[in-house]
Amino acid sequence: MICCWRRDWGDEMPFLIVQLAPFGTWLGANGNNFPEVRAKQDIVCKTVPNCWLASIMDVGDEKDIHPKDKRPVGERFALLARNKVYGENLLSEAPEFTELTMKKGEVSLKFANAGDGLEIRGESLQALDVTVDGELIQEWTAYADGDKVILSSEKFESGKKIQVKYAWTAFCVVNLYNSAGLAAKPFQEQV
Repeated sequence: MICCWRRDWGDEMPFLIVQLAPFGTWLGANGNNFPEVRAKQDIVCKTVPNCWLASIMDVGDEKDIHPKDKRPVGERFALLARNKVYGENLLSEAPEFTELTMKKGEVSLKFANAGDGLEIRGESLQALDVTVDGELIQEWTAYADGDKVILSSEKFESGKKIQVKYAWTAFCVVNLYNSAGLAAKPFQEQV
């Protein structure tokens, strides 16, 4: 579609894409496939020139496919346009997972677009599932440290298979932000 519109308009116009918001069920529909669609939206923005993605993972409504709070969506599009289209020097992109490293007792999740540092709003990191050797574990703690989130657990041992999924469900409540107040994008990774 983007290629066709650019061809028909004769212009390499920029495209700003809003990532699907968290959503559970509404009028017989559900968001069960939303994690995969969100991942595909992210791939488009990484592979098609002049396309950028706004994460709105913190404004979804579990029982309504159309989030009622439109202001954050407009503000995030405006940030992207100001930075990517008009060249203003400001943080406009959501935190994006880049690397998972592990040592005994600790998993480090590194993010791009952290700005002056990541922030976990609230007492604990929400919407994060951690499995060790295929078993979902609840015994972990997390804290933000600059551009990283550090997870601690005695279950993190070398030789164990670790899988981390963040906001990888139809509906979730997220609370990981960068210094511009932008919610982190969903991701999944394993080592």
